[in-house]
Amino acid sequence: MNCKSLQKASLATPEFHDPQKIAQASYLDIKEGLAHIYTECSRIWNSIHIGRAESHRGGLAKPLLHRTATLALIVAHMVKNILLSDPTKIRRIECRFSRPIMAPTHLRIETVESGKKLILF
Repeated sequence: MNCKSLQKASLATPEFHDPQKIAQASYLDIKEGLAHIYTECSRIWNSIHIGRAESHRGGLAKPLLHRTATLALIVAHMVKNILLSDPTKIRRIECRFSRPIMAPTHLRIETVESGKKLILF
């Protein structure tokens, strides 16, 4: 299946009209070496993900965590803490990154459950 087929096959993005109440807020620690570890394991090499010195040369204060690593960490956290360790409950994931995640940091994950069996984060 090519990318165009995947785009046509994807479901429409749900619309949310009312502000939702936060169902749960939790924190996830991102350790300093995690960006480098993910870089090596994923084989996606870029100096801004490796260490402070390399990040400084790239114009960043700290190493940048890969977006795919960020999403994977958040989804794993939600599976464990919200879905009672049952990943089969996930049918679809959509994500838009609004800003970079630097390592080390503490992520605050806020989730909202809607009436349509959706969890927003």
